[in-house]
Amino acid sequence: MLSQTDTFTISESLSRGHVFDQSKLPPSARCEIKRLLSIPTSMQPTIPSQTMSVTQLLNIDLCASLDCDLSSDTIVFSTNPPLLSLPNDFTAWSIPPLHCVTQLLDQFSQAWFNGHASVIHPLSPTFHLPFWVLSYWREISRTLEARLTWISAHDWVLRRLEDEDDNDCAFESVIDEVLSVFEHLPWDVELKGFGAHAALVVVFDLI
Repeated sequence: MLSQTDTFTISESLSRGHVFDQSKLPPSARCEIKRLLSIPTSMQPTIPSQTMSVTQLLNIDLCASLDCDLSSDTIVFSTNPPLLSLPNDFTAWSIPPLHCVTQLLDQFSQAWFNGHASVIHPLSPTFHLPFWVLSYWREISRTLEARLTWISAHDWVLRRLEDEDDNDCAFESVIDEVLSVFEHLPWDVELKGFGAHAALVVVFDLI
């Protein structure tokens, strides 16, 4: 492990068997890690905005899909250099679930310290992807999982409407109000009263 008195040089410190300890890294190394994981500006438009309403999220066409068979065991790090440009269909690739991406991000720093330079998706093993795809997958998988929850909530509301008496105007009014809320409520909003970090989508998991 690097001591606090060691002089850190990225090119000299990688692939040396050091144990990654972020608390002892100098600003230059922290900046390099941030750079490696930063999603390029050109990819930002493909990530749904957190201020998008629930209804908008349900109606947009997300090219990517979740693949629960993907895991931190099937997506591996490689010492080969990353591609300078991604395949044209990259945004349509299957995405690992959020818990898997979180594990990969936890493993990233040590993998980088061990000399790895790219990531390999098992369905496209010939492509060596840059590290920032982990950050991208985190955003997309989080959106896809939230979208599934909101779809369940939306469908539940519609089923309740179908199950109720057609003459129950008061209940229909409540349903209309809920659907109206969906049209204005950001899909990633946090609720007060459910804890400081409780996302609204969690509430609908309880329905």
